[in-house]
Amino acid sequence: MLPEYRHQGIGTALLKHAVNTARDMNCGIMRLSIVKENTTLRKWYEQNGAVHTGKEKYDFFPFTCGYMMIRL
Repeated sequence: MLPEYRHQGIGTALLKHAVNTARDMNCGIMRLSIVKENTTLRKWYEQNGAVHTGKEKYDFFPFTCGYMMIRL
C-alpha cells in the first residue's frame, strides 16, 4: 500500500469484510500466509484475531513463509 494511504483503517476494513464473507459462507477457519520476517504485519494480524500456526522455508523463496489462522 502506498504510504499516503496507510493508517487509515483500509486494511482493517478489508480484513473484516473478508472475515464476514467467510462466515456468511459457513467457513470455520481463515488461513493466512505472510512473510515471517515482517513482524509488523504479524503483530497487526494478531491484533485482529489471528494466531501464528507455523512457518516453512522453501528453497524457491528468499524469505520464510509464516502461517496464521483466524477462527470464525
